[in-house]
Amino acid sequence: MNGAGDSDEAAYRATLVKRILIGGLVIGTALIVPTLLIAFRAGDLPIVFFDSSIYLAFVAIAALRNLSPRLLTVSLVGLGGILGTFLVFHYKVGGVGDAWMLTAAILATLFFGGTGGITACLIMALVYGGRLLAGSLGLLAWHPDTAAYALHALNVVGLSALSCFAIARLFEWFRISMQRQGSLSRQLRYRQLELEQADQERTLAEKRAEYLESHDRLTRLPNRHSFLKELERALAASERRGKILAVMALGLDRFRRITEVRGSAAGDVIATEAAARLSRSFRLDDVVGRVGDDTFLIFFPDIQDQDDISTIIQKGRRAFDRSFPASGVDLAVSASFGMALYPNDGRKAEDLIRAAESALHIAKDDGAGSCRFFDADLYSRLLDRLSIEHEIGEGVRQGAFEPWYQPKVDCLGRIVGVEALARWNLSGGGLRLPADFIDIAERTGRIMELGKMVLHKACLRAVGWGKAGLPPIPVSVNLSPIQFRSDDLVREIREVILETGLEPSRLDLELTESGLMGDEHDTIEKLAELKAIGIHVSIDDFGTGYSSFAMLKDFPVDTVKLPKSFVEPLPGDIRASMVAEAVIDLAHNLHFSVVAEGVETYDQFSWLDRARCDHYQGYLFSPPVSPREFERVLARGLPAIVQ
Repeated sequence: MNGAGDSDEAAYRATLVKRILIGGLVIGTALIVPTLLIAFRAGDLPIVFFDSSIYLAFVAIAALRNLSPRLLTVSLVGLGGILGTFLVFHYKVGGVGDAWMLTAAILATLFFGGTGGITACLIMALVYGGRLLAGSLGLLAWHPDTAAYALHALNVVGLSALSCFAIARLFEWFRISMQRQGSLSRQLRYRQLELEQADQERTLAEKRAEYLESHDRLTRLPNRHSFLKELERALAASERRGKILAVMALGLDRFRRITEVRGSAAGDVIATEAAARLSRSFRLDDVVGRVGDDTFLIFFPDIQDQDDISTIIQKGRRAFDRSFPASGVDLAVSASFGMALYPNDGRKAEDLIRAAESALHIAKDDGAGSCRFFDADLYSRLLDRLSIEHEIGEGVRQGAFEPWYQPKVDCLGRIVGVEALARWNLSGGGLRLPADFIDIAERTGRIMELGKMVLHKACLRAVGWGKAGLPPIPVSVNLSPIQFRSDDLVREIREVILETGLEPSRLDLELTESGLMGDEHDTIEKLAELKAIGIHVSIDDFGTGYSSFAMLKDFPVDTVKLPKSFVEPLPGDIRASMVAEAVIDLAHNLHFSVVAEGVETYDQFSWLDRARCDHYQGYLFSPPVSPREFERVLARGLPAIVQ
């Protein structure tokens, strides 16, 4: 602050010098003529000469006022001192010379502070002393009264010193006041700037908060709330003009799987790129919003005919023609579409969005890249499915899923094993079969909890059979492909075996062909780990998927299950007979046992027995029964079927 105060003081001094020059020039110009006339009449030519010289010097200084302030101040003080000294020596008595000497001292004080004023007073004392000495030595034309002139000189010098001291103190106070004022002004200015900056930051923060409240943070597209508001405005305009409006719900296919494998950062890159492509694909008045991790909404306010809708869908699909760069690789990403139209599928924004999202759910069930228009009947079924999705969660928490048991028999009809099949005990009574909930559980991710619950209960029940003195037969439990792909599968099965106390050799895990497809090395490694524990592995519904015996020979499995679709045409269908017999023979050659599923007639059983099938399972022997009923069946055996 001192530096700033000194700068203010220097600026003030420079201004003061210029104003004194202007004032002095005006006053000098006004007084020079009468002064010279009086001096001429008095015959005082030295005064005429000296006054003229001083005036011209003052004019020269004024003309050169752009010189440095210090040089100007020295010139002004020196000019006053020279004029005062001349007048003091020129006149016998004081008066004019004293005034000029005092003026020089005052100017010195103003420009150079107290030190300058005292210096000027000392010079004044020397001037008066020199005049007194010169007069005493007869160097002047007149001789002053020594005592009187000494008293006069002392008074002039003393009063000048007092005036200089007062002016110096006043100027010091003024300087301090200016510094304080400058400091206060700067503080006020800084505070004002801080307040203005804080106000700007607050305004920006409010605008940013308002923006983020209405937009998706990642893609900067309108979020659900903002999209809904925009759609409401567009619907009002469509109603006035009698126009058709379309709402599209677009979902990225297998997005969750991508984020699981590649990480959330890759998912963010794909979502951002998808948002940019969709924004570029459609018209400026079409509004694109993001309402979920993998879901976008777009509305089209001006639909003319069916061709417009086809064009919209084509544009949406073209946005995903090119791969998406993420995590250093190019990923092929597809999208499914659900469409709803105003006014057919709803007149309110919420209804149209709900209809489009419902159509999208159904499209995803059709497979990747599918498109569906809203349909009320499909929507009703979707609501049923969503209701089941919610109920599955409650069922898992309440432990409502229970295995029922269907025996496996040998050629003599003896029970040699059993398959545990999941049933859902509803709170209001009744049962739901796997066809009603397994697919939904897989889609929602609940299959992991559900499958582990059924496995644990089945193993625990099998241990109970041995404790009750019943035959210690093995129990087969189905594994979902999602369960098999889990990295924690082997650890979780070990935990179940330890918790229940079941011998590993009595547990048979049934896997579908689709569950084994994928990373062949990982599949073989995981199967080998299960086999190392002592668990048996069966392939369910063999021949209905994509595998072959060429692949199967590399998998460490124990049993192949002949599907019901192969057994049902037997024995009358010759081609079915040839296929079934070939499967059985090849399985035996690879040292696999064969279980025939869906055996419902004695003729089927008889044919399979002749084809050397190992074990049988189906309604001919027993349907799936409750745990208590199966214990009774296991205790007494099945009715004799073999003649």
